[in-house]
Amino acid sequence: RADDATTSMIRDMLSAEDELLGILDPIRRKPLTGQRIRRHGDYRLDEVFVVDGALIIEDFSGDHGRPLSERRLRGSPLRDVAQMLRSLDYLALTSSAGVPQARPWAAAWSERMCSEFVSGYLSAIGDAGILPDDPDSIDDLLNAFMVSRALQELSWELRTDPTRASVPALGLRRYLGRAPLFTRE
Repeated sequence: RADDATTSMIRDMLSAEDELLGILDPIRRKPLTGQRIRRHGDYRLDEVFVVDGALIIEDFSGDHGRPLSERRLRGSPLRDVAQMLRSLDYLALTSSAGVPQARPWAAAWSERMCSEFVSGYLSAIGDAGILPDDPDSIDDLLNAFMVSRALQELSWELRTDPTRASVPALGLRRYLGRAPLFTRE
């Protein structure tokens, strides 16, 4: 069972449905450029390894909780980027749980790592033509995918381990500008 603070955050998210959907408005209002490609589909920190100085990305079979036909669909590579950003956030949030004085450090680490990851990703992609041409469209898609991922995480945690539901709930609160990251357990 989720604790009272988490239950309160989840109620807040339920009442903020229109605001969460508002984050999707920019991608619903205008056509987006870019390509749909084969994606990893479940890109998280635990899928990436460094072996003998080489970066190894494991298991391109996608989220095993989804049907194979769905996992084979092509999509925006920014969905994988959003999954990694949520994974970095998840690590920071869980590592500072129960240690209030660690929260500012964890928040700074998360922001820095997410920024570095996106910068490195965009630099590596360069002019490959797979992302939208407009930087605002890239931001809009990334925001939408991050909210979608946080909602998936929240659903997963509520089903499997409600005591951890605060992690995605805090991420959603931040996307809505409700409270800074790491202000509650």
